Amino acid sequence: MRSDELSAVLTRLGHSIEPDDNATTTDVRRYRVAETGTRIFVVADPDPYGYGGPDPDAPGPRAGDVRSLSLSPSWWRSEN
Repeated sequence: MRSDELSAVLTRLGHSIEPDDNATTTDVRRYRVAETGTRIFVVADPDPYGYGGPDPDAPGPRAGDVRSLSLSPSWWRSEN
């Protein structure tokens, strides 16, 4: 699934998506769904180690694809 598609669905449901500033990696961008304990991990660089450009015909992640979701327990949520 593309991150822009997921963001559009969540926004229609009344949620806001915020960048989760984490400079420890450059191959994945992290976002959080503000009112929940959910984190969205999005592929930023499908070839982080420089083995070559992505083959458009090969299966695999593309920049902008949702890599994973993390659903955190309620005690991880910010009470802001």
